[in-house]
Amino acid sequence: MTFWRWVVIGFVLSACGYIHVQSSEAYDGSGQPLEELLQFAKNEQLDVNEWQVRVREDERGYVSKQAFIKEVRSLAKMLSGWKEESVSLDGSEWKALFTYDNPEHQMTESVQLFAYQDVRADQHAALLTYTVKGRGNPGEELVRHQEMIEQRVQQLDLMRSDVYVQIQAYDNKNRNVSNEELARTWVTKLGAKKVEALYEESFVSLSAYNPDWPTGIVTNDHEMNVQLAIREQGLGARTTVTLGTPIITTEY
Repeated sequence: MTFWRWVVIGFVLSACGYIHVQSSEAYDGSGQPLEELLQFAKNEQLDVNEWQVRVREDERGYVSKQAFIKEVRSLAKMLSGWKEESVSLDGSEWKALFTYDNPEHQMTESVQLFAYQDVRADQHAALLTYTVKGRGNPGEELVRHQEMIEQRVQQLDLMRSDVYVQIQAYDNKNRNVSNEELARTWVTKLGAKKVEALYEESFVSLSAYNPDWPTGIVTNDHEMNVQLAIREQGLGARTTVTLGTPIITTEY
């Protein structure tokens, strides 16, 4: 699989969910990677804009349209107080999205039930995704946030699901080095070794592997579980830095 496919996969992942993270670990609150990414941002004087944890189960089996509707109703009952953003049963993909602006933790939660047509089986395969997004660097509040996330994951029965963690930050410092050199330095500071990279004039994307983090995916016969992207917004504008494990799951 080429590196360019991993660049595209970030914003396709939430809709399709066809990539499976190689891990035998149960969900553990995503503590280590998220803490390390946030601490890294603090050490490097990056201004954290957003952090995100995405938990996805892609082995819910096949469902009929009636079974999908029944599960949507079950989620609506379980997620009392949440907003039912949309339910779509048109075409070959069925979707249901619920969101909740959590005032206590100052974050936004969402749950999406998705079913896509498996042509080989001539049936719809279902998957469930839970996503939580927070603003800024939570600092000491992170432990409390993680406890809440773990409770939600247990409620949704996602304890043995794939976990994706990422942060987006702004770099306002004049570092007097190229983005290519900066990306290599930052990956090393994260305890990872480069696997693949893409270098352009205003954009750098680098994939790497940290042996201390439990999850990973395979690309070109090499395992990776760290992805770093640096994008310059233009002359005089701030630079956006996105870090994710095992990959970045949003457009960057």
